[in-house]
Amino acid sequence: YLLPSLAPGTYVYTAEPYDTLGNAGQSALSVFTIDPTLPAITLDIPPGLVIRSSNYTVHGRIEGAQALQNLGIMSIGGFFQEVLPAADFTANIWLVEGDNEVYAVGSTPEGRIVRSDIHHITSRIIGPRVTAMDIGDVHMNLTWVIYALASGTVTTPEPLFVTTFNQPFVTFSSTLADENLTLLGMHVPAGAIPSNITATQLANQPLRNGKYTYCISATDSLGNTGDQTCIDFWVEIGPPRIALLSPHLGVSPNATFNIIVETDRQAACRYNLNTNMTYDLMVYNMTAVGGNMHGVMGTGFTGQLYVSCRDRYNYTTNGARFDIIYDTESPVIQEAYARPALVARPTDDQLQTTLVVRTSEPTVCRYSATTEDFLRMNDTFAGQDYDSASTFALASEQVMRGLQNLRHYD
Repeated sequence: YLLPSLAPGTYVYTAEPYDTLGNAGQSALSVFTIDPTLPAITLDIPPGLVIRSSNYTVHGRIEGAQALQNLGIMSIGGFFQEVLPAADFTANIWLVEGDNEVYAVGSTPEGRIVRSDIHHITSRIIGPRVTAMDIGDVHMNLTWVIYALASGTVTTPEPLFVTTFNQPFVTFSSTLADENLTLLGMHVPAGAIPSNITATQLANQPLRNGKYTYCISATDSLGNTGDQTCIDFWVEIGPPRIALLSPHLGVSPNATFNIIVETDRQAACRYNLNTNMTYDLMVYNMTAVGGNMHGVMGTGFTGQLYVSCRDRYNYTTNGARFDIIYDTESPVIQEAYARPALVARPTDDQLQTTLVVRTSEPTVCRYSATTEDFLRMNDTFAGQDYDSASTFALASEQVMRGLQNLRHYD
C-alpha cells in the first residue's frame, strides 16, 4: 500500500484485515516517523587521537556488491573502506590521526556514513617528522595497498627506509632519486633481520641537503605486483652543534680544571685560544673523552676559547666561542631579610611576605624549609635558573605565600 506524501512527523498506522465473507481479523498497529534530515557525521575519536586534516572531498566508484573500495585522502595519505553496491559517490572525509594509529571518517550527501577501521602506524623512515601509515589489508582485484607515506624532513644523511607490507612478498623493487632525477643506489644494511613482510634499505652514499623521492613496490608468490608508492622528503643537515658542559657556564671554582664540550653527533674538534680560526687552520686537537664529548684537560686557561668541529660527512662548525674564567672566592650574602618581617594582616586572604637577598656578586638563589646545601635545594627564586647566566643577579626576591599564622620561619 503506497501512502500519500506525508509531512515530517510521527504517525500511527492501523490495518484490519477482512476475508471474502466479511469476517474481520485482528488489527495491527504501527508507529513510524518521517524525518528527511540526513544523519550528521559523528566523530567517535578514541583517547589520544586528534583531527589532523581539514575536510576533503573524495570521488570514487565501488565496483560490485561485496567489493572493498579504497579511496586516497588527498596528499595526506590514508584509505577508507566500505562494502556497498556498485555506485558512483562523493564523500566528505576527515582524517583522524594519533601518534600510532589513524582512521578516516566521513558522510556522503545522501547521509551514508563512511568510516574506516583503525589502522596502526607501524612503518617509518627513521628521522623526525617522516612517518608512514599502515592502511591495512586490501584484496579487491588482487590490488595491494602498501602504505600512504607522509612527506617530511630528515636531519640525518643516512636515513633508514623501513616499509612493512600487508602480506608476504617474494621480491620488492625500490628507487631513490635526487631532485635532478639522478638515481642513487640502495642496499640492505648489514644486520637487517631477513623478512618477507618488511623491507629495510639504506642509500649507498650519505645524502646531501636537498629533495629526494623514494618509491617502492612488491610482488607476492602468485606474481601479483602492487602499485608503486612514492614519497618526497627533504634532507636538511646543519653543522654540528657544540655545547659547553664544563666548567659550568664557563666559570670554574678551581684554578686548574677540565674544559669539556659536547657535540650533537660524532665529530672531531679543535680549539684555539683568544683568536678565532677555521677548523683547517686550528692546530690544537681536543681529546675525545667518551661519547660525543671532547676536552682540554688539566688547564688553567682563562679568556676566549674558540672551538671548531667537523663530522664525518664534512659538515663543519667554525669558531664557537666560550668565555672561560675561574673564580675561587665564594659569594657573600650581604643582606637577607623578609619584607615585611612581621606579617600583621592577610593579603588576598593569604599570609605572605617577600624574601630579599643581596650578594657580593651575581648569583642564583635557592631556598628550603630545612638546612640544605645549594645543590640539594629544590626551590629557586622566581625568574632565576642555575643553567642560564643571564638570570644571575646581585639582588634576588621571592614571594612566600601560604604562611601559617603564629609560626616562626628561619
